[in-house]
Amino acid sequence: MKKIFRPNKLYPNYIADSVLQIRIDELIKLGISHIVFDVDETLLEKGGSELPHKYIEHVHQMRERGIDILIGSNSSRDLSVLAGDIGAVVVEPSTFHFKPLRRFYGKVVREAGVPADNIAMVGDRVLNDIWAANEAGITTILVKPYK
Repeated sequence: MKKIFRPNKLYPNYIADSVLQIRIDELIKLGISHIVFDVDETLLEKGGSELPHKYIEHVHQMRERGIDILIGSNSSRDLSVLAGDIGAVVVEPSTFHFKPLRRFYGKVVREAGVPADNIAMVGDRVLNDIWAANEAGITTILVKPYK
């Protein structure tokens, strides 16, 4: 995970090759208590349903260090099994609350129950995952699409 210069809100605060490159110690130093993961092409290949064991282990390490896990996805499929695998709460989209709308990220903040600056959003898309989360005051981590 590498901090980058951010000239505007289309740029993330951090970039990483994958979820596995996110440094838990750095999140804790930043005061991050909640992390929100996009699903398709961030945690899984598009349309996938089985999370690789190494991803499960890494997310469990985050939880062991006191970081609560949320899933924030526009997917209409049932994410309860995935959420159960990593101990996450799913923030579901609705007609008027979906990414990239700022209202969706307001819903994320309400669900987390902490200020926006204690939350990090991890995703693979600049518009849906990064820009709107930046607008909401959430720390952002852009990862390369899942391979």
